[in-house]
Amino acid sequence: MARIFFAIVMPEEIKDKLELLQGRLVVEPGAVKWVEKQNLHLTLQFIGETPDGQIQKFLDDAASVAETAARFTIKIRGFGSFPSTFRPRVLWAGVDEGKEKVQQLAAGLSERTGIQPEKPFSPHVTLGRVHQGRTVRISNAMLSERDFYAGAVSVEGFVCMESTLTPKGPVYREIARLNLK
Repeated sequence: MARIFFAIVMPEEIKDKLELLQGRLVVEPGAVKWVEKQNLHLTLQFIGETPDGQIQKFLDDAASVAETAARFTIKIRGFGSFPSTFRPRVLWAGVDEGKEKVQQLAAGLSERTGIQPEKPFSPHVTLGRVHQGRTVRISNAMLSERDFYAGAVSVEGFVCMESTLTPKGPVYREIARLNLK
């Protein structure tokens, strides 16, 4: 069994800027579990626990999506939270330019794999998660970081990642890289 997902990997220079943003977000110590720099990515589709014998089927599904999608560029811009600014659970950096292309890629994966997302897909890079039972105030950060811009990302493909959960946080391992046409 492997816990897998499909994602767009962020280049190092984008990860550097996202890490700087994490450092600027002043919240109560220990209230947020920050995503480690090496793990910053944009999830296209979470598959979950998958028997080893079924992984290749998902890779084949993803390959059929990749071979029909053209390369494109996205811009990582803005800062926000889910489900709301007043009750943040997930802190994220947004995607503005190229958002529709990311949504099309994610929709293609959902259609081919037959796995529909639990919530409407909204392209983002998760920066951190608020610990259960904790509250953070981010309204000031929403104002001060609303113009945050990490840069442009040339999306030439996406990866299938295996996620192993550990007490220190998830460890990701790339299973396959799927190139767009």
